[in-house]
Amino acid sequence: MAYSKHVINALERLDKQLDALRGDLSRTNLDIANLSALKTSLIEVDNKLLNLKRDIASQEDEFKNAVLSLEKDDDINLKRVDDQLSALNKKIDDLQEFMMRTKTIAWVVGGIVTAIIGMFSMSLKDLLK
Repeated sequence: MAYSKHVINALERLDKQLDALRGDLSRTNLDIANLSALKTSLIEVDNKLLNLKRDIASQEDEFKNAVLSLEKDDDINLKRVDDQLSALNKKIDDLQEFMMRTKTIAWVVGGIVTAIIGMFSMSLKDLLK
């Protein structure tokens, strides 16, 4: 009988240890499920991060292209303005030259007219005498 009591005590201890082991196993399974959910979440975050990196790279390329386009347009506009300014300066030079010629012609014509008037006045004086 003592032997059976001893066996029953051993079986009860084994039963308690088995219950504790079942609890540990249940917690382990719960932890594994949580880790699996975390892994899934990390994969989703990683995919979103990769998509964001691609979007940023794409936007960076688009921005660089836009800046290059603006710089090119600025260079073209600057050349156009320089060409127009050169044409304007040439027109101003031509107008100044025309003005100088006109003044010279006016002085020459004025001198000729004065001489003709002077000749007519002398002729009139001669006639009147």
